[in-house]
Order: sequence, then structure tokens, then C-alpha cells
Amino acid sequence: GSFPCMLFALLCAFSSAVAVAALPAERLWVPPVNCTAAAPAAIFYNRIPKAGSTSLKHIADKFALEQLRYPRYSSRDFFTWGWLGPEAEATLARNISQTYLQQQHMFYDQHVRFIDFAKHGLPMPAYINLMRDPVERVISSYYFFLRGRSNKRTQHEKLLGAQFNWTIEECLERADECTWLRLYRDQEMNLQTKFFCGHAAECQTDSDAALTLAKEHLVHKYFFVGLVEYYRESVYLLEQLLPVYFEGGTYWILQRNRNYNKADTVSAAARTTLREMNRLDVELYELAQDLFAAKVHQCLAQDVPPLVAPQVEKGR
Repeated sequence: GSFPCMLFALLCAFSSAVAVAALPAERLWVPPVNCTAAAPAAIFYNRIPKAGSTSLKHIADKFALEQLRYPRYSSRDFFTWGWLGPEAEATLARNISQTYLQQQHMFYDQHVRFIDFAKHGLPMPAYINLMRDPVERVISSYYFFLRGRSNKRTQHEKLLGAQFNWTIEECLERADECTWLRLYRDQEMNLQTKFFCGHAAECQTDSDAALTLAKEHLVHKYFFVGLVEYYRESVYLLEQLLPVYFEGGTYWILQRNRNYNKADTVSAAARTTLREMNRLDVELYELAQDLFAAKVHQCLAQDVPPLVAPQVEKGR
């Protein structure tokens, strides 16, 4: 049968009796070997805006707050998307590590770029993340700015004026006039590359050097990176690799029976423009797709199924 059917048939058979890998005392995590489960002391989800992060965070909320499996900390410092200098990065690394070094198991999430704890002499947490098709992520972010956050809608409408009713096609076609693009282009375009690159000097601007470092971090510094377009499969793999934190996650999202929406209808021309504007993210995402497909094949002896529709909840 197809991979999705096989996946859901396995849910009831999934067992927590997967052997937990022994972790060296000097480190909080080691990269997973094949599909051996691990129980790192700290999970750091440096979640990317508009890349399914709220959906995955809800799973952590349920297991941490309702089932009391582990403490979960979520930074409210929303405006930390940007690049930090060495001193600011070191301060943030110390503050976060003071939290997770005191816990047997801890889940921490924040909208923040990759922090190299080891560079500051601190143990590395187990990094996880979700990535999303770069074009879909920007489209989602644009319309979330217009439609989401009802408490900020009046503020955004005042900021944009008549442009508040513009489609993203109108914004791109009239780029010199588009206020959203003028204000948020540097923040929104190639955002996933920025998040994986971190705070090194080459991460200050969109460049091939930033992309190279982002790829290195993606491959060597992250315990697991899932894909929004394969959200259910990503959660199931997290159950296998990190059962302490995610066991039961797939069953829970199936029980919720949430509706998943197709992407906003956007013209092919606009999508082409967005791909060009997000060249670094497109290349990084292609690598993430390859890594994810390899992990699916490795863990489940199956190929990734053809993508029918995005598995992202409305507003996420």
C-alpha cells in the first residue's frame, strides 16, 4: 500500500520499547544513528515563523502541560529573528543553557536563529525544526500579516492604507510601491537560510557563504528537521527518534482531525518571482527534502509519497 496508509496502520503497533541510545556524559546529544531512539536532556526548537511551528508546539504543550512529561519553556521574546553579534549571542546562549542544564528533560522553543552553544563553551541541546516550501512560506506570511492577529489588524491596515487589500501579485507587480515589501523584504526573504545559518559573520546578509553555513548546520547540527508538506510523517518520525518527547504525537494529531488547507491561489508568475527572491531558501529546502526522504527510507524502508496537498493548518 501507499506510504501514508502504511504509516497510519503502524500507529497502534508503535511501541515505546525502542532502545534509547546511551549518551556520552560530556554532551547533551549525539546525531541519531540509523533510527535508534535517543533521550537528550534538552530539545531546542528554534522555530521558523510560518513554517508549521505553532502546530508542532501544540504537541509539546499537550505532553508538557497536560501529561507533565517534561517542562517546556517558550520564549516570549518574539523579535529575536535578527542577527546577533558575538556578545549578544553568548548572553542568550548562557541564559538558555542555565535553564536546560537544570532539567532531566526539557523542551525549549523560540523564534530565533541557530545558536552555536559549543562555540561559547556550552553543551549543545538537540536541535529540531520544521521547514516549509519557501514560496508557500512567504505567501502564508504575507496573508497572515493581512488576515491574522486580529489584535493587530487595525494597526496593519493603518500602516498599509489602500494596500491592505492588495493581493501578493499586486505587491510584487508594484514592488516599488508595496509597503509590506519595502518594510519586510530583508526579514522575510530567505528567512529559513537565516535561521539555519545563525549569528556568524557571514549570516548578516543573504549570500552564498550564508547558504553554505546553513547547509552545514542543517546536516551536522540538527537532530531532526521535518517538512511542513509532510507534517504527519514528520511527527511520526519524531516519535521514533525522540519518544520521550513525542510518543503519541501522531495519534493526537489524527484524533484532532483538523482540516488542512491548500495553499492560497497565487499566479505562476508571482510564484516564479518569489522563487527568484528566495533563491537561497529554495536551494536549502531542496537539501532538506533529500535528507528527509533519506530518513523516511532509512526508518520506514519506504519512499516519500507524492505530495498531494500541503499538510499545514490554517494560520500556521
